[in-house]
Amino acid sequence: MASDEALARLSERLADFRRSGRSEVLFAKATTDDADEVASIASSGTDDRRTTACAVLGRLHFFRAIAAADAAKHAELARALTYLAPLAGDPALLPDPLRSLLGPTASATAQDRVGTDLLRAAFRTPDPYLAGAGIALLAAAVAATADDDPRAGARMAMLIVGHQWRHQRTHRADDLERAIETGNARCASSGRITRSSPESCRTSDRPIEPGTREPAHCPT
Repeated sequence: MASDEALARLSERLADFRRSGRSEVLFAKATTDDADEVASIASSGTDDRRTTACAVLGRLHFFRAIAAADAAKHAELARALTYLAPLAGDPALLPDPLRSLLGPTASATAQDRVGTDLLRAAFRTPDPYLAGAGIALLAAAVAATADDDPRAGARMAMLIVGHQWRHQRTHRADDLERAIETGNARCASSGRITRSSPESCRTSDRPIEPGTREPAHCPT
């Protein structure tokens, strides 16, 4: 199959890059063409083929993120994280620097920092990978943060911003639902929501400005 041949070529190009360090190999048109072909395996292949395709594409975009100019680094990292996330249960498949973001050794601090950077980049470009990866990292950071941690509120706020911002662009109903749920959880964890006023913590209907961290309204 053509996609399997593309996967073999792409694997060889990555091996060539690791031997030679020549970054032009990563950005060659032939490499991009093969990556586009391999993406079909990553999205619809059998388990073994999908795992291999995701690992190869993830490493391609990870290496590109390292080699790219500053303006492109976040977009390449977002793609790397998107392809490697399904493999996070096996750290051996992840590049060492990404183990602080994915898998059993992930750090909520690193996930918060990088997720916030990706979301801020997403506010400036329509690239869906940036928003998706940023939301995924912030969601993981929030899940790993105790309610009484002083960083919990800011992490939840940024996650809400990500969901609301993506909803404004794509009109995905699940993003609006997640924003409301996270806002309610943020208020509940602060101890300021009461049974007599279930609507006292709600998500604002106003457009969210890029970079804001306060999209939810909690009673004072």
